[in-house]
Amino acid sequence: MRNLELYFENPFDNIVASKEKIIKFFDHHVNSLIQRKTEGVNLDALIPPSVDALAALKTSLQETAIKVAEQISKTLTVDECIELFVAKAKDFEAGVRDKYKKDSPVYKEFYPQGMKLFNHITKKNIEEVMAQFISAFDVHQADIGVAKFNELKQIRSSYVLARATQEQKKTETLGKRSSWEDNLKKMNTQAFTNLLTIVQLHKAQPQKAKIYFNQSIVARPKHNQDDQEAQPLTEKIAPNTTITPDMIYSADDTILLSNVSDSASIYWYGGSTANEAPNTKPTELLPGEEIEIPAATLGKYLILLNKDTVNTAEVEIMLV
Repeated sequence: MRNLELYFENPFDNIVASKEKIIKFFDHHVNSLIQRKTEGVNLDALIPPSVDALAALKTSLQETAIKVAEQISKTLTVDECIELFVAKAKDFEAGVRDKYKKDSPVYKEFYPQGMKLFNHITKKNIEEVMAQFISAFDVHQADIGVAKFNELKQIRSSYVLARATQEQKKTETLGKRSSWEDNLKKMNTQAFTNLLTIVQLHKAQPQKAKIYFNQSIVARPKHNQDDQEAQPLTEKIAPNTTITPDMIYSADDTILLSNVSDSASIYWYGGSTANEAPNTKPTELLPGEEIEIPAATLGKYLILLNKDTVNTAEVEIMLV
């Protein structure tokens, strides 16, 4: 005898698929209900709440996509501020060295570790390094130049604003993702109610399930040839290292990339070769964040970069 407890569990809570495929799956289900009603099957009690639940789920998907795109754009702005600051620090080094000599105490006010700090900038230390560097320019601006001091202050102001905006967008994005999860739970619950009713209508006719639920839409693909049900694929990325996960995917797949690191951001981009350098700026994924990436936008390989010079990053990857 089968374990009866299994029939009390909601099978839809166990779907592992992209949001787009989940929408497609429930779209098919709701349309099937409507079609069967026109054929005389009594489904009047199921259709209105199912239509409403699906509409809410679709709306939350659109809102989430917009907020994720906005968050990524703000992340790039933060990165650009950091890169500009580092570039200026390197540009100004020769002038400071000529003015004060490299072994002088004043030079060390600007570059206490030489160029080492600026070659290993992270989001953890950028604000401290900015403050120290700009303070040195403030004290010695008469010798070094007021224009350079003002330029650095402007970069820091831009960074502070960009970082604050990024954090705000991150909070908004998390809220929208929570909205998706809440609406998905409601959709799953309604689908379970529908399933129980459908079983009651078609007792001992398991073949009827295919009429209402196309499970192939949310079937889980494999990562690679040796993969059985290895979901998710977990990868650790050493500090200041780039990796190319062992994956096989098609242009129709969606990759769910989750940064499960404690503190390290990861950066991702696509390439036509496994060791390809990025043609465009890699996209940052903050710790605790996830993103769905259409495989068609990547090319043949997903490439992951950990810019952190201290912490190992860890990611989970799912073909959905």
